[in-house]
Amino acid sequence: MSAWSGPFLIACVLLGAAGVAKALDPITTVGALRGVGLRVPGGAVRVGGAVEAVIAITAALTGAPVLAALVGLSYLAFTGFVVVALTCDLPIGSCGCFGRVDTPPSLLHVVLDLGAVAADVDYFVEEVRRILYGQYGEKALYDGGLQVRSTLDTRLQNIAVRNLRMGL
Repeated sequence: MSAWSGPFLIACVLLGAAGVAKALDPITTVGALRGVGLRVPGGAVRVGGAVEAVIAITAALTGAPVLAALVGLSYLAFTGFVVVALTCDLPIGSCGCFGRVDTPPSLLHVVLDLGAVAADVDYFVEEVRRILYGQYGEKALYDGGLQVRSTLDTRLQNIAVRNLRMGL
């Protein structure tokens, strides 16, 4: 089990809970999105919330690297939303995360979302390493000159981790 399994599972649980909340009651999320100029109908928010929940649950149960990347991508989207809301000083009473009106966007949201991204990406990298180790063995993995291409953009990941550390 990877050291990142715990933070990854926490990120999945939070994403799943937020997705279920949006699927059940999209009103707050619709309002938050309108606050940044996006007109999204409640039905679309419900579907998006259900998709979030399915991704989160499936990622937690399977640990698949692609799903871990999707969980991280979800948190990057949340981070972008909160940064827009904060930098434009928009009057948004809630981030819409859990369908509650008492969670206004804050710098803490940005830091926590970037932390979730870091955990998801590190989990993703560790899972890819485990798969390669299982297929090729230790010698080929570390000494064989393998070139590994994945969907991860390490440049963006390094920026996210640096910003997270500055925020802490």
